[in-house]
Amino acid sequence: MKRALAGGILLALLGSVALALIATNSPIIGPTETGEWSAMQQQVVDVARLKPGMTVATAGGSASAATLTANTAAIAATWPANLTIVSDATATLTWTTTKAQALGDGVLCTLDRNGSAAAAVPFVAGVALTAGQVVVTLSNSSATSPAAAVIVYCMIITQGNGN
Repeated sequence: MKRALAGGILLALLGSVALALIATNSPIIGPTETGEWSAMQQQVVDVARLKPGMTVATAGGSASAATLTANTAAIAATWPANLTIVSDATATLTWTTTKAQALGDGVLCTLDRNGSAAAAVPFVAGVALTAGQVVVTLSNSSATSPAAAVIVYCMIITQGNGN
């Protein structure tokens, strides 16, 4: 009887070890996961279909300092005046948004020249994100002014699972 019971326990242990060694397709939850729903955590996302909610607006301010308040995850901000920076000078766009949560979130920004002078080379020189605010710095490496109302496109990528 004791041998039969010991044999049954041994088989049960071997069976559970064998099950533990079987690979599964379960998502691996990282150490920073906060308990949010994560069924799609490691699934491929078709970015061409990603629609974060975008504000399309003309920013307020001047040719060198623009501002926009938009509580969406993305913006298409037309500069409030002709951008006139030259020879590595800078201009800033301050975007106030509740979607900018914390250090660790990411911001993707690009600039549409939108009719800028051919010799001008305006570009996004840097982005600074703090809770509630994104500051985008534009520059122009050319001595030729863009002389156009450029458009700045930005999208916030929040860390963790957004569900």
